[in-house]
Amino acid sequence: MDSGLETITDEATMPFPWGLTIRQLRDLTDHISKKLQGTTSYRIVYSRKAGYEDGYVGFLSEERIDTYGKINLSNPPFLFDEFNLIYKKSDLTLIRGIQFQTKPNASIKDYRPEIVQMWKDTKKAIEDYFDENPESNRE
Repeated sequence: MDSGLETITDEATMPFPWGLTIRQLRDLTDHISKKLQGTTSYRIVYSRKAGYEDGYVGFLSEERIDTYGKINLSNPPFLFDEFNLIYKKSDLTLIRGIQFQTKPNASIKDYRPEIVQMWKDTKKAIEDYFDENPESNRE
């Protein structure tokens, strides 16, 4: 039985064909804003804690990134939705995708059709960006 969970994850997740640097992410979000005629904002916080103990410098916590983003559409129906950036713990220097926030155990039917359409439009803008910018592949 398909609960729609796979579908909601597929709709809300936009993996990139290759990782982007912070600078390239800025170019991508500019592109998304232009295509969707809205505003894209995001915040990336890198944290790492190291300390001196017993005669050597050691890591006291592992590196991590906290991300938050939001897309606002400026024209009717004046939608917005929040997303997180996808990255690999093994390489924090590259952003690997966008995932809109979803509700646990929700199905696609639990979302307004306009929100799901915004996800699709965002996915299309991302695909267009990568098609138009093959030089951004530095991997």
